[in-house]
Amino acid sequence: MISLLILIAKPTSGDDITTEDELAGGFIKFLKVSFGLCRNRLRRYSSVYSRHDFTQHQLMSLLMLKTRMRLRYREFAGLVSICPKISCVLMLPRIPHYTTLQKFFSRIGSPLLDRLLSASVRLFGIRRPWIAVDSTGHSSAYASRHYEHRIHRKRKNYSKNSIAVDTKTQIIFAQKVRIGSRHDSIDADALIRKTKSLNPKGFSLDKGYDCERIHKVIREELGADSQIPVRMGLTKNGKYRMELIFGVNRKKYNRRSMAETVNSVEKRA
Repeated sequence: MISLLILIAKPTSGDDITTEDELAGGFIKFLKVSFGLCRNRLRRYSSVYSRHDFTQHQLMSLLMLKTRMRLRYREFAGLVSICPKISCVLMLPRIPHYTTLQKFFSRIGSPLLDRLLSASVRLFGIRRPWIAVDSTGHSSAYASRHYEHRIHRKRKNYSKNSIAVDTKTQIIFAQKVRIGSRHDSIDADALIRKTKSLNPKGFSLDKGYDCERIHKVIREELGADSQIPVRMGLTKNGKYRMELIFGVNRKKYNRRSMAETVNSVEKRA
């Protein structure tokens, strides 16, 4: 779930910023945009029976700011207590305890974050993009794959995150998270369909997505171009796969590296 939040709250590449003077610039602007986005897309409270100490808008905005600033819960709660501008923007009745943010984060689900992500994409007004699709794995364990193989144990707490990225701006249009290790192509159909409203020109995907089913979703349902290399050794069948049997358009296909770049940045955040 951490990876979903980072997709919405894109982290900065600089050092951690913790002074109020620096916070008054870009971070406060980010907080205002996040708060407005949450107020438009989320209910005020998750349940009529909740305590109503803080709204979902306030807590989600705080989580997004915390993620962008790369701070731990305790550190972030301490920062909020000494920066009255944050409380002013979010209209906080009091400073929330760091465990309040932790518990709220454990309750939110992927559908809620998907709504925020789709709403944030509309702010850019992008039309007819060329999209790159890629996936990567996340694990909370520190053991290497070699060590796990030696002790004959499988990786725990592993998730597979697939993203669709604009190759020009590196903006993430859609995401799909699955618990456990799965083949890349399993979530490709749903991920690609999420971008239909953007009227994309085409898609670049690696060989892991080489199957006629994905070509049909892109070309017949979205009316876009698909650049997916044909894997050697597999049966060469299918109308659209046969069109690419002699190679893809390298200029279009090479845009796929933008999705790998976003995945790399997100893992380092």
